[in-house]
Parts: sequence; C-alpha cells; structure tokens
Amino acid sequence: MFPIFFATLNAEDRLTVEALYLEYEKALYRCAYKITADTKYSEDAVNDAFLALINTLDALSEKTEEKASFLFTACKSAA
Repeated sequence: MFPIFFATLNAEDRLTVEALYLEYEKALYRCAYKITADTKYSEDAVNDAFLALINTLDALSEKTEEKASFLFTACKSAA
C-alpha cells in the first residue's frame, strides 16, 4: 500500500485501514474503472481514496459504513 503514510498510523488505525483495504479495494477499483476506463487511472484513484481516508481518519466516526462511504466518494472524485 503506501508505506510512508501507513507507518504514521497507530496500530489500531493501521488495522482499520488494512481491513478496509482488503474489503473494498476491488469494489473501489471497479467503481473507478467505470469512470476512467483506464487501469492505471483506476489504481491511482483507489490509492488517492485511501490516502484521503488516512488524512481524514480522525474526523470520521468509528462506523465502517461511514468510512466506506467516504472511500467511495473520494474514489469517484479522484477518478
């Protein structure tokens, strides 16, 4: 993933982001690919979405649904 940003997270946040990545990465990629129709841009959009999540993690609630919604919104915006 993004080792430098990932390393800045505490252990709990790291586990949260890792779990979200494992659960949503493929769906986010498909979402971005529908918009971009390009493999590289779709991968970049997914990475950008997770970077945005990491930068906003403290402002989001503990609900997985809110974090997932944030990821999809960020991914669509990046795409």
